[in-house]
Amino acid sequence: MEDPKATLERIVNVEDLKAALEKIADVDPLEAVLEIGAGHGYSARFWLDSVGATGRVVSVDLRNRIWPTMNFDSRWELIVGNSTDLNTVATVAQRAPFDLLLIDGDHRREFLACDWAFYSPFVRPGGVVLFHDILHPLCLGARTFWLAFKESHECETFAWDKCGVGVVRITG
Repeated sequence: MEDPKATLERIVNVEDLKAALEKIADVDPLEAVLEIGAGHGYSARFWLDSVGATGRVVSVDLRNRIWPTMNFDSRWELIVGNSTDLNTVATVAQRAPFDLLLIDGDHRREFLACDWAFYSPFVRPGGVVLFHDILHPLCLGARTFWLAFKESHECETFAWDKCGVGVVRITG
């Protein structure tokens, strides 16, 4: 079991997302981000700062756990629901297309497969999908999903820290 202090440090550390942003610097424009799994809002805050004044971020999570200190503005929207529920998917579809999709919700293999199947079609050609925590030692489902996924998809794996990020570019 991970130490609670280490868990908090992992949650608030967005350095791997910063590294991902550098890796996908050629995604232009980066104006619309969809994240599956909002947690306490740290990654949403990061993406809002990255998309600029006219960008937008849509987050999907089972419940609202966003810390009030995040100070989100009207460019951010939280859709409360299970990412694998078809009503949630339909709600997100109304907000498509997106330039970037971050999959960082339920880290079990079957949920990652569903999130990919449901939400990757909402990413425009030239956009990217990021899978977070694919190398994390406590996220076995994410690790096994990624190992199988990369066998049949053109993608990149990189790690800034122990979490790891998988990058899939959406073509044509």
